[in-house]
Amino acid sequence: MKSIRSKIIIVSCLICIFSILSATIISYKILSTNIKEQTLGKLEETSRKYASEIDGWFAVQGKILNEIYNEIIYNNDFDKERLIAYFNYKNKTNPDINEYYIAFSDNIFVTGNGLWIPKSDYNCIEKEWYRKADESNEVVVSSPYVDSNYGNVIVTVSKAIRINGTTIGVLCSDISIDHIVNIINEAKPSEESYGFLIDNNGSILAHPKKEYLYSKEKGLVNVYDAYKVVDINTGAANLKEIETVLDYDGVEKYFLYTGLEFMGWNVGFSVPVKEVLEPLKEIVNSSIVLAIVLTFISVALTFILGNSFSKPIKMATYYIEQMAELDIRQDIDERNLKRKDEIGRMFRSFQLIVESLREFLANLRIISDKISTFSGELASSSHKSSVDADNVAETSASVAEISDSQLKKITKLIDSIEGISGRINELIGNETIEDNQVLSQLKLIGIEIEDLIKESNNTKHIKIFEAGQIKNVTSLTEKQTLLMEQISSASDCLAELGQELNEYIDNFKS
Repeated sequence: MKSIRSKIIIVSCLICIFSILSATIISYKILSTNIKEQTLGKLEETSRKYASEIDGWFAVQGKILNEIYNEIIYNNDFDKERLIAYFNYKNKTNPDINEYYIAFSDNIFVTGNGLWIPKSDYNCIEKEWYRKADESNEVVVSSPYVDSNYGNVIVTVSKAIRINGTTIGVLCSDISIDHIVNIINEAKPSEESYGFLIDNNGSILAHPKKEYLYSKEKGLVNVYDAYKVVDINTGAANLKEIETVLDYDGVEKYFLYTGLEFMGWNVGFSVPVKEVLEPLKEIVNSSIVLAIVLTFISVALTFILGNSFSKPIKMATYYIEQMAELDIRQDIDERNLKRKDEIGRMFRSFQLIVESLREFLANLRIISDKISTFSGELASSSHKSSVDADNVAETSASVAEISDSQLKKITKLIDSIEGISGRINELIGNETIEDNQVLSQLKLIGIEIEDLIKESNNTKHIKIFEAGQIKNVTSLTEKQTLLMEQISSASDCLAELGQELNEYIDNFKS
């Protein structure tokens, strides 16, 4: 059977180890979540920064286009030669664009380089940049497309020109996305992360993997074809909902998107999961070392505290076992009696029990001695009374015998006297006696005899009464003898009780 010390140590160790493991696991969960949120939060902030930069750049281009529009509308001069010169001047002032131009509804283009009339199969009003501008009163941006003149991917910023509510043409600026692609390619929030750009149709415009970029053979690559499970609509609205994706290089990564308000595009960033959780490794290692150290410290403290808690319990158990063996010689240690806790109260109670037992045994010994003394005196008195009763019984028997003898003699005497009285009465009644003097004497003798008979009968009755009393005395003596025997037996019982009490007291070691 395990001791209380072992149980305390084992239970305390298990509680400490469980608590440390639970705290470590909970801390790991909290830290991993916080680190993930902080890292992805920084990534989101970077994404927003670049999105804001691109948005701002396009907004500037839209603002410039809007200023050109206002100048043209203000001057209300649509002379093509003057427009060619004007656009030529504006092209030189803004190196970030390919060119400014107006596409008139009759399919004639006025550019800084002159007029351009496309082939018959080309109709400008069917193009997205024309239709979007015709449907809006604001500056709009087209989806990226391949420029037929330059052969690269461009976007068109456009605004409809209306006269009396009728669209006569669209003011445009063609912008190469190379500038934006360079911004995204330079965006590298961390060592192993990269940025990419997706347009409003889901086409990849910028990406470090060349196979995902535009080429004449395959055109624009859609993000859903490159990343089968990526949904750009999830965005960075809730970092906790971001899922991991197995990237093209076989590495598990987080994908984060930020939308461009002006254009509806998305700036995305990819960062490896291990890189996001890299700061957690050091914390985990430190936590493991700390948990091991705390476990050793907890076990050591548990041994110390277990011994501290179990020592008084073991001591109390020792005192109880001594008391169970009727050994009440030992007093509780003074240090344990001075304790202020429940253990001190327990030891003080033990000491009180020991002292009470000692006092009880002392009083019990006094009572036992008194019982022994009383039983001896009672036995002596009983013996003396028994001897006296025997003497009385013998004397009574002798007296009864004498009384019976005397009663017989008196009865015989009475019978004799009554016989004499009868003879005298016969003589007195006999007529042959003539001597009066003799008769007179005979009568006197008869009277005296009758008196003697009466006296004898009285004596007889007294003797009979004495015999009855002697019998009563004998009966009482017998009863007294029986009582003395009972008293002697009770005396023996008291003597045995006193002896048993002494033996019981002697069993205690006090």
